[in-house]
Amino acid sequence: MKNRARSFNSISELYHQFRLGYPTEMYDEIRRICNPPRNLKILEIGVGTGTATKEIVQQFSPELTALEPGTQLCKLGKELFSGEESVRFVCSGFEEYAKDSQYNWIVSATAFHWIDPLIKFEKAASLLDDNGFLIVWTNNYSRDDSPVFEDIAEIYEKLHPNGSPEDGDIRRIQTEKIVARDQEISNSLWFNHCYHKVFERNIPLTGDKYIGLLKTFSNNISLPEKQLESFYLAIEASIERHGGFINLPVKTSLTIAKKT
Repeated sequence: MKNRARSFNSISELYHQFRLGYPTEMYDEIRRICNPPRNLKILEIGVGTGTATKEIVQQFSPELTALEPGTQLCKLGKELFSGEESVRFVCSGFEEYAKDSQYNWIVSATAFHWIDPLIKFEKAASLLDDNGFLIVWTNNYSRDDSPVFEDIAEIYEKLHPNGSPEDGDIRRIQTEKIVARDQEISNSLWFNHCYHKVFERNIPLTGDKYIGLLKTFSNNISLPEKQLESFYLAIEASIERHGGFINLPVKTSLTIAKKT
């Protein structure tokens, strides 16, 4: 799992360009539930190039330590945030991170599921102050029943080396993942579960932007680009036939827990 997580490092520019951000109303709920203190200190886990980091800084103006194990991702993140004195990038995984401070919040955007389950909750609790919050959110990219997604399902079956994603039933599998990841936090002895919500959006993407997003998925990164050329071309052609863009359903799951 760690190797798959760190595979994102090899596509840092694509990751920065095509990964989607998070809904504004989600941050409104975080503010309502967690009531950020003055001089808020945040540790963010698995920041990539800082998609969520940028939004967090805009929303809460914290002092933020950004952990990213991928050297290329971390380098690009440092460059993008070079003018932000309140943001400090550390090239490290959460497992290896040496404790150097106590935080009000630990947050993780589409990354917490990659961390070693044997240590992530105990270590998170050790880095939080007595009233600290663990705040985890994830973008889950889905599909609907429109003709373009029916076409894409057939293209996966015919042209993707691994066939259909999620055994061909992506919506059911994603719902199960959302429930399981929330339940994992709820079952932790180190935290009291406070809040869970799924925010649903439909995001219009052109064919090239949808292909760019697909290229950032770990199951595609692990395959040689040559093997996926016909697959990507067929999907882009299908989107063109269906009006030139695709409405991508995105479910953002948010879980908030307080240190016990």
